[in-house]
Order: sequence, then C-alpha cells, then structure tokens
Amino acid sequence: MFLLNEYHLKDQNIFDLSGYKRTWCIFVELFNKENSNNSQITRALLYCGNTWERVTPFYYNNYNCQNWNWLVRADAGKYLLTLLKDMHGKSADFLDDIIKLKIKDFFTKNGLNSIEKMKSVERLFDQVRVLAAIDYFSNRILWERYGHLAEDINYTYEDTPFFDRDRIIFNISSA
Repeated sequence: MFLLNEYHLKDQNIFDLSGYKRTWCIFVELFNKENSNNSQITRALLYCGNTWERVTPFYYNNYNCQNWNWLVRADAGKYLLTLLKDMHGKSADFLDDIIKLKIKDFFTKNGLNSIEKMKSVERLFDQVRVLAAIDYFSNRILWERYGHLAEDINYTYEDTPFFDRDRIIFNISSA
C-alpha cells in the first residue's frame, strides 16, 4: 500500500504506472535479501528527517533506525519515498552520492564549518548526524552491525568526549 497510495492520483482517478515501476525497481534493489544496503539507507534517511521508531526499554531512549515495516506505515515514510524518487534511474551505488550531498547540505545549513561549531550541537538527532558524517568519511561502522541507537540519560561524562552537551549514545543490536 505504501507505494500504491503514492502513485494513485485520486483527483484524476488514474494510476501512475511509470512512476510506480521506477520507484519499485530501486526499492527492490535497495532492500535486497542480504540487507546489504541497510546501513547506507539508514545514513541517507538520517539527513532527510526523523525515521526512527522509539522502542522499549524506556529506562533509556532506544530507537530502531531500521524498522522498514514501521517506516512504510508511518508518516515518516515520506522521507523514504523522497529518497526512492531521488534514486529513480540510478543504482544502489548512487546512495553514496546522495549521502555526500545531504551531509554537505546539513553542515552548510547549520553553519557547522569548524570543530567548535560541531561540538556545540545539542539535539540528539543532530549529534547523531554529526557523528554519522564523521563515521561516513572514516571507517563506516555505525549501523553496520546494529540497527538501533540508544541514549542513556541516566549517566553523564565527567569530561565530554566530543560534544559540549554530554550524552552517552550506543549503537546496539535491539531493545
């Protein structure tokens, strides 16, 4: 229903079969049986909008960043549709180009042109965006094995490792 609703033009009572096929082709390529693109999809979606599902346990903030079944049913699915449309006619490898562009746009829009400005980011979502960009241009381990992020709000660092606002963020396997 996710894609069918997008391509049914209700006001004209027609179905955009061409648009549907282009989106379906890239959808099938990205979401393959091996899940080999999950970390890259997650990274690209991070810069589109919040596509995380809050899950238990509730003694810390735990987010499933790769619950595709939830995403296609939620309002945040619009970000996945935008990503899929951006990839019309491209291969899954084009995700790299999209990620680089979205990282650049995020840093430019937020004036993050120095380490000091990056360290001043306060919101969890934006801190993860900064960390994901650093990870992208280094060893790419974020979301490689685990699809969840957790923020432990019960503990703080004595000496903040990077950000001015202390926060403990884990990349975990599940709730």
